[in-house]
Amino acid sequence: HYVRSDGGTREVHVIGLGFRDELLRPAVKNNRPDRRSYFTAIGEKLRKNCGIEIPSYEEFKKRYPRSRHLGRIHIAEYMVKMGITATVDEAFDEYIGTYGKRRAFVNSLDYMHFMPFTDGVETVKKAGGIPVIAHLFSYNFDEREQMRLIQIFREHAGADAAMEVFYGRYSPAQQQKLKEIADDWNLMYSSGSDFHAKTEGEKMMPPDHLDGTDIRKHVLSRLIDRGQVRSINLL
Repeated sequence: HYVRSDGGTREVHVIGLGFRDELLRPAVKNNRPDRRSYFTAIGEKLRKNCGIEIPSYEEFKKRYPRSRHLGRIHIAEYMVKMGITATVDEAFDEYIGTYGKRRAFVNSLDYMHFMPFTDGVETVKKAGGIPVIAHLFSYNFDEREQMRLIQIFREHAGADAAMEVFYGRYSPAQQQKLKEIADDWNLMYSSGSDFHAKTEGEKMMPPDHLDGTDIRKHVLSRLIDRGQVRSINLL
């Protein structure tokens, strides 16, 4: 979680790339809160705000015996199966997602505790990975808070750090702006789709190029510079 300048908290996502699994696993294991109350709160809000009934947490556990943790993706899949929504993305965008109409959105931080934002960044760094700050424009921060977030991220991430620039849910203009911000803060570009189901991944894939920049060549060049991959032909 990230503590805003006004003292409030916000869930902010940090991605780790190229880390050593054995070094990161202990921290991730300790960052797995019980999702029962959070899951139940979403169900209650769906019923109260939207007239949609879903099974209990216990019933979902029976439906997904191999899932160690239940979350919104399981609710979204159920909504598709029952014909409530046509796709998983529609379930998120219309009802339970952080972005969109938020008709049954529940703030996870009201029910679960995650490690501090700076601890997450440093954990990835200590595990030999590249910390990446994800989808900057999705936290409803004004520009001042965005810059504060990046500054804190930069201070804790070290020299090898990145920002998600090529993001499937952002417009070309937004991605161009993120590219400029990344350049200003000397951050590598990262790319992500953030789709919610395997069948919906293609439409969310970000572009390979933006403003003449080849994302793959850019990232590979930086990885070669830090000695993480061997030099290869990037042509």
